[in-house]
Amino acid sequence: YNINVETSKYYKQPAVKSTDMEETVKTLNNYVGKTITLKDDNQTYTLTSDDYAPHLSAQGKEISVDESWIKNYVASLASKVNTRGKATSFTAPNGQVINVKGGTYGKVLSTKTEREQIKQDILSGKDVTRNLNITSYGNKTLNSDVIIVNIAAQTVTAFKNGQQILNASVVTGKMTPDRMTDYGLYYIFHKRSPAVLKGDDYQTPVNFFAAFHNGEGFHDADGWRKAYGGNIYINGGSHGCVNMRYNDAKTIYDNFAIGTPVAVI
Repeated sequence: YNINVETSKYYKQPAVKSTDMEETVKTLNNYVGKTITLKDDNQTYTLTSDDYAPHLSAQGKEISVDESWIKNYVASLASKVNTRGKATSFTAPNGQVINVKGGTYGKVLSTKTEREQIKQDILSGKDVTRNLNITSYGNKTLNSDVIIVNIAAQTVTAFKNGQQILNASVVTGKMTPDRMTDYGLYYIFHKRSPAVLKGDDYQTPVNFFAAFHNGEGFHDADGWRKAYGGNIYINGGSHGCVNMRYNDAKTIYDNFAIGTPVAVI
């Protein structure tokens, strides 16, 4: 018998040919020396091809990146970027150093969006410079426009454009777990004038209301309070709001926009 080993396909054909390898190497070389620069305010994070190259896979001209590695990288990035709810220290316009933790103020990396964006950046094979995908909660005005609620002193001190425009005695929440004003760094997220404050056992109209955390906010209370400051709050405090004289509540309402940071210390 005569057998043609080529046409009979007795030889196992290679899965990868030299031409395939040449094409893959040529494609991968497009990623060498590339840099992705990610910006966050004055902070910069740099991702080089040395960082992500070990996590690339190639099939001819088709390049893919290990998405589990991207997920871990973005998670580590978030741990550096995220400030919302974390302990914060800042210097108020009057030079006072304020230390506060918890709350809703700050910034958060949008991890899902960032993972997809980094994947696109890597696969583009180009140098990329861009801002991180960050959601900010509250205005970045801690050193110029900020309202400070001091529970122990029972005062509200407010700064606008770096100048103190209010230092008022107030009454904060009664010092019980269900009524005390929560400590933390927040921001004004809602304003209404006039407004009606509602609770399980009350429904009270006020002239000015500026909310900064859940149902807690600044409002006038002259309709039922004759005195402010001191130790009134311990046993006779509000349901969590900051009770103020009419003119003081008006000052807050008229001068501070939604987004203004509020530090409860």
